Amino acid sequence: MAKAQAEEENHWPGFVDALSTIVMVVTFLLIILAIAIFVLSLKVVDVVVDTEKQVTTTSNMEESKIIEVVETEPELKILETASLIIKSKERLSLKYYGNTIDIDPMAVDEVSKFLASGVTDEGVALRINSYFDGSEGGYTKRQRISYYRAMSVRNLLIEQGYSGERVQVHVKMAPDSTANDRVDIVRVPLQKSAETE
Repeated sequence: MAKAQAEEENHWPGFVDALSTIVMVVTFLLIILAIAIFVLSLKVVDVVVDTEKQVTTTSNMEESKIIEVVETEPELKILETASLIIKSKERLSLKYYGNTIDIDPMAVDEVSKFLASGVTDEGVALRINSYFDGSEGGYTKRQRISYYRAMSVRNLLIEQGYSGERVQVHVKMAPDSTANDRVDIVRVPLQKSAETE
């Protein structure tokens, strides 16, 4: 009989009931805690906003001065144009100033005369050497401006009726300070036009 009583006593259902009750109570407490944290966070935000309003409305500080923020002025466009500095039978040199790529009308006339003085012969080609100062900062910008100068001279030659196929363009770092911002138009024999200096 004692054996039958021991078999009838099963503790597992009571254990499962107790465990599920504990889980439900803890879940309920967590929900209450989450709601309390949410409500308190809203109240803290309201208090901070009210405090800021009080500080700005009740302060005895002097009126703040309005400081205008002015955008940095863009680089001024250089209105100067390139001018002729050297002219010989074999070479014509133009000197540029600032960031300009324009050529003055007198230099354009000299380029026309240079072309008319036998440059258009069949056995002659032209090499455009555009020099830039690479000794200081802004190397890429100066190289780009030098390239634009060389291309403006090339376009001028083509407008004057010279064949673009016989024009070689070279952009180089200036060998010395006298060559800075200079563009040379050099007359070369046609077979040597592809060679660099």
